[in-house]
Amino acid sequence: MTSKPWMTQVSVEELERTDKLLVQDGNHGASRPVGDEILRGTERGIAHVRAADISTDGGINFAAAQQLAESAYQRIRKGRARAGDTLLTHKGTVGLVARVPADTADFLCSPQTTFWRSLDGETVDPGFLFYFLRSPLFQAQLKRRMHETDMAPYVSLTAQRKLWLMLPPVHEQRRIAAVLGALDDKIEHIERVGADQLALLSLEARRLARDHSAGREPLADLALLIRRGISPRYTDEGCLVLNQKCIRDGRISFGPARRHDHAAKPVEGRTLALGDVLVNSTGVGTLGRTAVVRRLPEPTIVDSHVTVVRADADVVVPEYLSYALSCRQAEIEALGEGSTGQTELSRVRLGELLISVPSSARQENFARVARACGALVAAGEQEATRLRALRDELLPKLVSGNIRVSEDFDPDAATAAVA
Repeated sequence: MTSKPWMTQVSVEELERTDKLLVQDGNHGASRPVGDEILRGTERGIAHVRAADISTDGGINFAAAQQLAESAYQRIRKGRARAGDTLLTHKGTVGLVARVPADTADFLCSPQTTFWRSLDGETVDPGFLFYFLRSPLFQAQLKRRMHETDMAPYVSLTAQRKLWLMLPPVHEQRRIAAVLGALDDKIEHIERVGADQLALLSLEARRLARDHSAGREPLADLALLIRRGISPRYTDEGCLVLNQKCIRDGRISFGPARRHDHAAKPVEGRTLALGDVLVNSTGVGTLGRTAVVRRLPEPTIVDSHVTVVRADADVVVPEYLSYALSCRQAEIEALGEGSTGQTELSRVRLGELLISVPSSARQENFARVARACGALVAAGEQEATRLRALRDELLPKLVSGNIRVSEDFDPDAATAAVA
């Protein structure tokens, strides 16, 4: 890159040596959590965050994280992360980055994750650190080092300390973090409003399901199709393919989607339709997650780990069935069969799930509300996609110094300006 006179390239090693930065991963080997230190079932303790708990959009799924007894936290002295840290995945899945929210209790990193912590906010602003680690400048460094061993992709702690940061003056770091943070805050607000809308629809669907006058019918009798997706042949161009990573929190994220060479395997008759319900159908932890298709930016299919359920409009109101099914995730998960880690949901078992079918009038009343809420959620998702694209376009230009934030920029007004 072309150097900028107001920016300083400094190694992580140097920043650690001068107590400006701390980079640390979780305990390896015999020091890792063992036996009774790992809590089972729904018991909650100290979160042990692994690479699988960090999403491609920078979130941390603490609800799904392994839980440890307090005794493990007291014994293990390494990898103690806290609010404000930036997490980096460095083993297996390399390069996912997340910032720990301000209200998060202390937790432990696994050997697959590293926390990066600014120890001197006048040298390294924590917000800027988060965005720099997400930038192409930093991600390119990881890619160059991730295949230095015969293992799966891996960037050791030693190798991470050989990386570098490009630091503008701290006041400029803060302005950069404020601009990008305003966009992320707006995206988070949109998603929170959408989540509230979906939660209300789920509550109403559950209420209708408790209607004692409603009959109960197997899902197979209410569905036009219950079908797993295909085994794609991936390519850089072609039909969009949703996978299990795309289905989380009742929503569909198109970011982790890939593309299928439809010339190698035709997809006619397999493209999704609005109102379809997608059901993750493989593996503990992901099996049972559902989402309703509310928007389709282009023709889209699913891979073989996802089941598509489409309502038969001749026997049930499609909007009602969509949400009546999507609010049954725990029951759907329990239908999985097979050994731990290899659990599968067959379409036959899913088709046997009993669905309450209230009167047509009550279904139609629900559908009117669902259509209105669904349209709002879909519009919000489209706006969030636009804001992500804007953030992702600005990020590399800002952290590299190719564009600069105006000196009269007001961070407090940033969120309002984005809105």
